[in-house]
Amino acid sequence: MRVLLAIATISTILFGGAAGQPRLPDQRGGEGVFFAEAIALPGNDSTTARIDLHLRIDYGFFVPVRDAGSAGPALFTRRGELLVELQDSLGLAIDRTIQPIEITDEVPERDLDRRAWYQTTVSLDAPPGRYRFLIEIDDRESDRKLVDRARTIDATRRAGLGIGSSVVLERGTPETDEERIWLQNFGGDVLFGHRTSLLVSLPAGEADTVDIELALRTEGEADEGLSLSDTLLGLAITRSIALEPVSEEGRLGYLIGPAAGANGRFVIVPLPTESLPLRRYTLALTVRDGSARLVLEQKFRTLWPEMPFSLRDVDGALASLVYIVPEETLDSLQSGDFQRRRRNLEQFWQARDQTPGTIENEVMAQYYRRVDYARRHFGTIRQPDGFRSDRGRIYILHGKPTNTDRDLDPQTGFREIWTYRHLGKRFVFVDPGKTGNYVLTATDSQ
Repeated sequence: MRVLLAIATISTILFGGAAGQPRLPDQRGGEGVFFAEAIALPGNDSTTARIDLHLRIDYGFFVPVRDAGSAGPALFTRRGELLVELQDSLGLAIDRTIQPIEITDEVPERDLDRRAWYQTTVSLDAPPGRYRFLIEIDDRESDRKLVDRARTIDATRRAGLGIGSSVVLERGTPETDEERIWLQNFGGDVLFGHRTSLLVSLPAGEADTVDIELALRTEGEADEGLSLSDTLLGLAITRSIALEPVSEEGRLGYLIGPAAGANGRFVIVPLPTESLPLRRYTLALTVRDGSARLVLEQKFRTLWPEMPFSLRDVDGALASLVYIVPEETLDSLQSGDFQRRRRNLEQFWQARDQTPGTIENEVMAQYYRRVDYARRHFGTIRQPDGFRSDRGRIYILHGKPTNTDRDLDPQTGFREIWTYRHLGKRFVFVDPGKTGNYVLTATDSQ
């Protein structure tokens, strides 16, 4: 009961006025092709550590090839290779593994606002120490290669092997599945709008519970910094367990089993992240474990991998409002420094949020998904940005038509007729030059 009360207290302090509007990120551009998150765990004996690297790789990195021999719907296969090497301070390999990657799907190319992930866990063994990862991802159908050397792991032995190691979990699953815990393996970051927990490994000890002082603050937000502190009392310690990687139904996690020795004390710290805006954060935990005191700092972001691409750049997102706001209003929204323009965009959509009790803004997301679609499908050589075409404008305002009729007469030119039954309207676009530059020529009521 004390834990539940503590969580409720934190939620009140953190999010009393935050719900109802996703806050836009402080960086421009899209998310990376892959995410990696590592955790150090007790090894098979007292002289080794087991280092698990959890990887999530975007399907779009691999070139799909049609499987000519498949029966039924056409299948496409993506093939690649993954190399993970654990290196010491001199760059010498301590342990390494190479894994083939093969992904079979019915979709050759995914829409840009729909991401799918290849996920895997790589386990490596090493003496206690500090290490760097070499990660190489190759696509077999092209010359594309991704090399990453930026990730490190601290697996030193202090009071207990793995002290202070942590990994982000999907919150709630330990209560519903006592034998498994599931990871939110986005490189230590958390999914926007999701509740999460932090799995923290502890040194050997006798205490059955721990008290945790928690402090959370935003990074790089001088004009609107969020800062809080609170205490979680009496969090239960799970002792003498071993964690074995498991994958089920597209999720990565751990199967909980008995440990061979005294190692393996863990505590799951609930984090009320479901209402956090899209920002960077520093989480500081002070764990009071009996007479011992452990200080752990975790930096993370709230991520929205499915964020429409048109929303990832504040200036582009503001420009995309041209069809739904007057010119003078748009000029006002686009004025000021970056912080002000971002705040203008957030406030604009907050006023139009149909579900203000949630962090998601479905109206905003739908609008920018339409902008994404228009940019991808209606661009031409003359007008590369399909968002600015007549078809793009109608699609953004009204969405996908109920029916689309095409007349591709090579003599008279091309014509498209979009019918919206729920609006009782029909839009006629013509392309007399047969160059793909369709112009709206008529709007009929039905």
